[in-house]
Amino acid sequence: SDRSTYALLGAYDHIAAWNTKVNSYTEEFDILSNPGSRLEWIAGFFWLKQSSDQFVAEYGGSTPPPVLTVPPDIETNPPLGLNYGNDSLVKRRSESVFAQATYHITDALRITAGARLNHDSYGDDSHNFSNIFGPSVNEVFNKTKDNVTTWRGEADYDLSAANMLYASYSRGYKPGGVNGSFGQQVIQPSFSPETNTAFEIGSKNFFFDDALRLNLAAFDYRYKNMQYIETDPVPFDGGIANIPKVHIHGVEAEASYVSPDSHWHLNGNLALEEGKVQGDYFTIDSTVANAIENTADPASPCAFGGAYYNPACWAAVIAGAKNIKGNSPPAMPKVSGSADISYSFFDVWSGTLTPRVQYVYRGSMWGRIFNEPGLDSIKAYDVFNANIDYVPNNSNFTVSLTGTNLFQAHGVNSKYVDPYGTGQVSRQYISPRQVILTVGYKF
Repeated sequence: SDRSTYALLGAYDHIAAWNTKVNSYTEEFDILSNPGSRLEWIAGFFWLKQSSDQFVAEYGGSTPPPVLTVPPDIETNPPLGLNYGNDSLVKRRSESVFAQATYHITDALRITAGARLNHDSYGDDSHNFSNIFGPSVNEVFNKTKDNVTTWRGEADYDLSAANMLYASYSRGYKPGGVNGSFGQQVIQPSFSPETNTAFEIGSKNFFFDDALRLNLAAFDYRYKNMQYIETDPVPFDGGIANIPKVHIHGVEAEASYVSPDSHWHLNGNLALEEGKVQGDYFTIDSTVANAIENTADPASPCAFGGAYYNPACWAAVIAGAKNIKGNSPPAMPKVSGSADISYSFFDVWSGTLTPRVQYVYRGSMWGRIFNEPGLDSIKAYDVFNANIDYVPNNSNFTVSLTGTNLFQAHGVNSKYVDPYGTGQVSRQYISPRQVILTVGYKF
């Protein structure tokens, strides 16, 4: 894995090893009521045991790169140019019990309520090693545990057999976890669970003898302790932290239409959403940290590699933290949607021929929580796709020809600004034009 080319930048950053092994065991046991009763319920428990073993060796420098290998004694005798190494074993356990019930008050009105008690525990046995200032090995064992209650409540009302209104109130969560502890100044040994309290109202409908389906929804999400990757003043010592409050709200619509003769099929969806960080919250922008730490001023506390050992340099980086109050969460386009149309020709070449065209729009969004226009802005893009399906009569074969991104849109799917302190911007583009021929056979 390379994030730079020496011939282009006069420097290199090469990950010679990034090996991960995961073992995961889960078990779930459910008890359900008989279907069709006025009171329907489910109860049960869930159990998970997981271990993740990871080894990373990353080399870098401003001289021509040597032959980059992983010697067997790399942890006790780090070779020249090894900027970062990590050998860690993370263990996790999760247990939960849950119950949910739906009560049919009338044939048209029903309410649902449920809750889940979640317990998660973690342990991280981690070793860091490098040769930036000579051989060194840091060892730490972090552990933490969380107890989180989640719930769901919903009311559904059938206006008719083809029209329903609903309202829901629920809480979900993402478990917390542990960070390595290698002398970080702001990164904590563990991070908190992320919770989302969600309110949603909507309607699900069929019209014109089920020819038109139309679903509408409005939602309001209140995040607490949203997890993100935070930068530490000590180089390469970032970790997961929590933004106290984030508010996201929006509306969604989806529709589909099938003509009475079943020839025409039209589908579309649209999502509008907006989000902001609530309240003051200061965090370190890695690009600002790099500028402070890589100063050319010999009188600076960060000069001569001070970022690795000088508390005054760390204090200068911390003082440069930005207040992200009011910023939008990353990877959240304000507008997105798609539409497609197809027409089925029956009895063509003794079969059915169905051409289809699709339009996809992904609105602009931010790559990081800092919302810096020159670094974090990700532009909107349009994509056009098309395909033709042919299904012969009385045959088990199917044939499909698909073309994606027909007009070669240079859309950026995601952007990584200064990943792991490399001082670069990496863009992950959507796939270019592709033409795919598929032949299928049903046994």
